[in-house]
Amino acid sequence: MAVASYMVWHYALLSGERSGDRPLPVPSGAKEIAWLAPATSSLDWQRMVSAMELAMGTPACAGCTLDTSRAFPSRSSEIPECRVVLRGRSLIWRWYRLDESLHVADLLLQRKPPPLALVGGNTSDAAQALADRMSHQREAGSGPLPILMLTTATANRLAKSDAKPGTTRNLMEIHPGLTFRMGFSNRRMASVILGFLKAQSTWGGPLPAPWLMQWTDDPYAIDLLQAFQGAWHNLPSEERAPAGPPLPITIASSVGGMTRPNADEELAASLFVDRASRFNNLESNWMVLCGQILPTRRLLRLMSGQSDSRLRGMTVAAGDTLGFNTVYRDWQELWPAADLPFRVVFFCHENPVDESAGFVRDPAAAERHKATGTEDLLLNRDLAMALIAAWGEMTETDGPVEMAKFLHELRFQSIGPVMPRDTQLMSAHLYFDIDGERTPETGEHVVTLHPGSSKVPGGPGQVEVWSIQKEQSGPRYIRLRQMSQPVYRSNE
Repeated sequence: MAVASYMVWHYALLSGERSGDRPLPVPSGAKEIAWLAPATSSLDWQRMVSAMELAMGTPACAGCTLDTSRAFPSRSSEIPECRVVLRGRSLIWRWYRLDESLHVADLLLQRKPPPLALVGGNTSDAAQALADRMSHQREAGSGPLPILMLTTATANRLAKSDAKPGTTRNLMEIHPGLTFRMGFSNRRMASVILGFLKAQSTWGGPLPAPWLMQWTDDPYAIDLLQAFQGAWHNLPSEERAPAGPPLPITIASSVGGMTRPNADEELAASLFVDRASRFNNLESNWMVLCGQILPTRRLLRLMSGQSDSRLRGMTVAAGDTLGFNTVYRDWQELWPAADLPFRVVFFCHENPVDESAGFVRDPAAAERHKATGTEDLLLNRDLAMALIAAWGEMTETDGPVEMAKFLHELRFQSIGPVMPRDTQLMSAHLYFDIDGERTPETGEHVVTLHPGSSKVPGGPGQVEVWSIQKEQSGPRYIRLRQMSQPVYRSNE
């Protein structure tokens, strides 16, 4: 029934004409969470609602009930919302649909009272734009400002548009003290990937320096490359090769189609092949690709067709843009092994194969959707748990400053963030550090893809999912799942 309601509402939203959302009033005694995303994010909202349903019954949401009757309204002009009720109090979770001007965000910040928290920033650029709105309101002295809860924005530092070229600033310091990041930063991702590769002992000695490729028109890519360079230099000297990474190969434009590389990418691939041809042991080297999924795929497809067959044995490391669904559920269309015969290692912010959250390995063709990874669902579940748990500790007159205090008290458990209720929980990991960053060893996962056998052209590869756990001797990587990419079968 919920799926049917979503589909009816989804098509009504696509066909409806809207003139922009306007903030709704908040009933007396209630608090509001504003979930900010473009109008095209109906599937993301559906996943958010499903995540809130998962959160109910967890320790963080003990005693809460969830009302989703208005989550998928029949009219596209209505604001979708869910309500969490605890001891007679309501936390209203509303999706305000953004346009490029962020006008609704401005209206929310000017409303009295503003929301308790703004949830958004699925990209680093979007996060910076929201944080700037907060900063401007702070400078105007307009009163209390909400928490800014970032979702999947990962950049540590970003260029400021009105500053000198090369000037960057810390994303978490634009709206200081009230910004929290649910996912992990680029620095953390780079550290985890390097630690994983070293732990695998693929090279049987010090980790060799990686080749570096970066699209310079992508702020995420610029920051990720700097994160990998920093993580490399932070390795103990005995764990890395004496020679550091060579100068990165930069690509000016990331604009292109699904498969055809642009001229800048063609030039970069030729330059890499020329440099790599001077090394006898290319198979012992690896590459860091700092970019989005489409440019990454175009470049690797181009490189796989080069005459040097050693390229096909390389390990390629990426951040979080590749995505589990790309290499598992949709691999036959989006990541065919014949065109992309590389071992790929990339990052996930949560477990992408959690069966308790609905993941099914190797489903039949008619149930292909069940192979969807659970990373986004669990990240949204933990986001809901964190905000609901902190709200549950607040009094009716408390605001964002008090909420920030309670968010800093959250502890990490396998089921998600919880408030410490006993001595044992007090000794558990903090969920957020003093800067609002997610603390290490609180949900990081690594996914590897080993391409299929050359004896079966176009056949499935092997996907492995690893988690990271903290131990006294240091972080330990544990393989959770090893499975073949699914070849979808008919139910007949």
